[in-house]
Amino acid sequence: MKGTILLFLFLLIIICKTGNSGSRFLKKFADIKYTCNTTGYSPSIIIFGKNQIQCEISCLNYLQCHLLTFDLSNSQCEIFSTISINYGKLIQQQNVITMITLDNEQIFNSKPVLQPVPPRLPRAVLVQAQQLVLLRLLQAVLAQVLQAVLVQVQQQQQIHVSISGNLLWNKTGITVLSSVTSPIAASGVFLDSNDTLYVADEAGNHVVWKLLKNAINATIVAGIYQSPGANSSQLNGPNDVYVDRSGNIYVTDNTNYRIQKFSSGSNIGVTIAGINSSTGPALNKLAYPRYFTFDSTETNMYIADDNNHRVMRYSTSSTSGTNGTLAAGGVGPNNTNTSLNNPWGIYYLPSISNDLFITNVGGHSVIRWTPGASSGTFVAGVPGVSGSDSTHLNTPMGIRIDNYMNVYVVDYNNHRVQLFCANSNVGITIIGNGSAGNGATQLNYPRGIAFDSAMNMYIGDLSNARVQKFMKL
Repeated sequence: MKGTILLFLFLLIIICKTGNSGSRFLKKFADIKYTCNTTGYSPSIIIFGKNQIQCEISCLNYLQCHLLTFDLSNSQCEIFSTISINYGKLIQQQNVITMITLDNEQIFNSKPVLQPVPPRLPRAVLVQAQQLVLLRLLQAVLAQVLQAVLVQVQQQQQIHVSISGNLLWNKTGITVLSSVTSPIAASGVFLDSNDTLYVADEAGNHVVWKLLKNAINATIVAGIYQSPGANSSQLNGPNDVYVDRSGNIYVTDNTNYRIQKFSSGSNIGVTIAGINSSTGPALNKLAYPRYFTFDSTETNMYIADDNNHRVMRYSTSSTSGTNGTLAAGGVGPNNTNTSLNNPWGIYYLPSISNDLFITNVGGHSVIRWTPGASSGTFVAGVPGVSGSDSTHLNTPMGIRIDNYMNVYVVDYNNHRVQLFCANSNVGITIIGNGSAGNGATQLNYPRGIAFDSAMNMYIGDLSNARVQKFMKL
């Protein structure tokens, strides 16, 4: 809100010789500036704080605009309502763009002596036009101020507003996957483009479940039911799952220290990262891999390597024992911006941000980190300090960001899901009430999070042995 209010302070009117035109098309001249020979005549308008496109729109919306100059160095937009070589001239000046309406371009294409002196509009007409432009600017600023006020009011009422609209979910969950006979230890959850749900069943069953959209019964697509092991068809403590556009299934096989790839339709896994049953800090090994995320081309995956306190990048076509690339952390468990502390959740949305968003289970924080950089930036939680208020987290696990840089964090030990609006470190509880329970509005040590194509939210509710669906409102 402060930024929009400050815009009022940058509206400055000066006096300069000008006139009128009816053109609606602009021709651009780089490193050229139009300047008046004298001041003290009819008005031009100077506006600070606009970008180039906004400056052009202001000219096109101003019926008297003949020419504009935009100074890239200070974002100064100047609009002229009359141009003539008798009253002004074009000069070379770096970082300045001049645009002339096409109907008026001939003024500078002929010899000066042939240019007629344009008639001066009555001062009352020019003042009226100037007031119209200012009115439009003030209306735009006022709209921004009102929007900012509306956001604050709606956030206080638990109605969350961003560029994408209301961020609000029904707090009463629907159980879409559970089992009476053998509890499903739901950890990582994933939905493909068809809204098919995949669930990593971490403890007890050691499998990956698949549930078609609107279906009731799930099927096993990876692992052998209640048979943990280290052979190619078994899993041991699967934590997370991802399915690519070709139907290949990837699983973080936590206690086997490997990533398994199951080709579409196959129940035989191939190790593509880590070494089966062998852990350590070497670049070809993993130490309890947790959640992972993939780039937009599904060429590379980024793995939260929990006990090595790092994120590793591997090719999706890699093989067992191949060295990965250190993408973040790797200097031990600390709560500084140069290290990670038991990373668990991770998400990458390169169409929106070049950064990985990582949850530190041991550090009670969320950090964003450009792959390969030596440090990151904390965006949520207080590093090294657990808590349950709006600025603290307690053992955060699953994480997602949306197309507007809002961050969703599964706050494991607080039994809730926190929303951090873009560029805010104040969380809003959107799911759960902060206490463990098995009611439809409660969570019990939740872990994974995912969204379907309609932005309905799915939570791996671990200790309730279920997956909960929360409908987008």
